[in-house]
Amino acid sequence: MKLKSQKQKNERTLLIIDGNNMAHRCRHVFSLSHKGKDVSVSFGFLKVIGSLMDKFNPYSVIVCWDGGIPEFRRKTVPEYKATRRHGADDPLAYEDFLRQMYGLSDYILPMMGMISVTKMGAEADDLMYHASRLSVDNSVIVSNDHDMFQAICGKTRVCNPSKNVVYDCANFREEFGIPVSSMIDWRALQGDGSDNIPGIPGIGEKTATKLFKEFGTLTGITNAAAGHNPKGKLTGKLAENICSFGFDRLAKNIFIMALYADRVGAKRAVIEASDNWTQANKNRVMKYLMQMAFSSIINSSFIGNVMNLSAPILDYSNIRTPVTIDRRYPV
Repeated sequence: MKLKSQKQKNERTLLIIDGNNMAHRCRHVFSLSHKGKDVSVSFGFLKVIGSLMDKFNPYSVIVCWDGGIPEFRRKTVPEYKATRRHGADDPLAYEDFLRQMYGLSDYILPMMGMISVTKMGAEADDLMYHASRLSVDNSVIVSNDHDMFQAICGKTRVCNPSKNVVYDCANFREEFGIPVSSMIDWRALQGDGSDNIPGIPGIGEKTATKLFKEFGTLTGITNAAAGHNPKGKLTGKLAENICSFGFDRLAKNIFIMALYADRVGAKRAVIEASDNWTQANKNRVMKYLMQMAFSSIINSSFIGNVMNLSAPILDYSNIRTPVTIDRRYPV
């Protein structure tokens, strides 16, 4: 997709980054040590952000981090992310990874004029979605997570860094064959293996797309499986699987996947973090980069881009008090 220049006059872009997702990618892509300590994640993270700032020329950067699984998701689908066991294969390496990740979120990024947002009982997806909805200006979300496609709208695009594609409403429909408005229902049919959300057996992306093209909506698909759709019906094993899976279970998938309702106080967390924004101090940034021997970052456009960052312009209207959640689950 050919992008319009992000440096056009009067065009402002808020860059929103999936912190955990990017940190895990850097952990496997970069390899660097300094004074006997692994600094691959710290270096890679800043290197990637530098390239993203060159590409999108944002006036502000928000990095969102996972703060735990909200109770409503685990309560609705008990197996949600239950199989994730980060660091089980090498606890020491994972502890080193966490050291670098917390250093980025708590110290390095705020020092560089970027906003770092974490909220207990909220996932990065929640924070990213609502940061884009709070933004007065255009925004670009950077994440490999397909759940973020639901954030696409007239002023919000989603950049998939693995595929190096920036999705808007038009090319999302061109690639996946459905409008963004059907994305959550489309995903509910398939489930999500990475989050341990069961889907209907035998339905993947291609089959789900085919069903939506034929029957239009999720209700149309389930009615066709039950033989109640006047436009046509489904038969055989596929119809049996849809009926046995049940609409109630599909509704649960939608409930935990959909991000439009702020059930975890994500908006308030983004606003509070943005209110605490401070401009980068060039001397401190340079000192840190020199101490870490990140010479390729020093010699790039990184410093200039960082010094041009400011606080995001957010719409503070319609912010409700979040639902109180007493119990949280660890990431």
